Amino acid sequence: MESDSKVTFIGNYTYLDGKKVSAMVDCSQEIKYSTLIKNVGVKELMEHFPYYNWKRGDKNGLKMSDDYAVTFNSSFYGNVKCYYVYHSSMGYVWLVK
Repeated sequence: MESDSKVTFIGNYTYLDGKKVSAMVDCSQEIKYSTLIKNVGVKELMEHFPYYNWKRGDKNGLKMSDDYAVTFNSSFYGNVKCYYVYHSSMGYVWLVK
């Protein structure tokens, strides 16, 4: 069964081509959390960051959107549009299909 997601998770920096990652970071733009959610989706983020509180209206626990140490970015990995989350000195990358 094929996913209806608009993006494909390709990994974190550890497993990706270093030259492409450097170029991606060099030309990236920081984006709003709402833009990331619109393009990557909550399900994708929940899968890779399960320790955040994802329940709407719940005031307990840290939400990704409130974590000052996380940034949300758009760029190109190679020549493909991508979105990535920079978290704890590691980038997590999704390519747009």
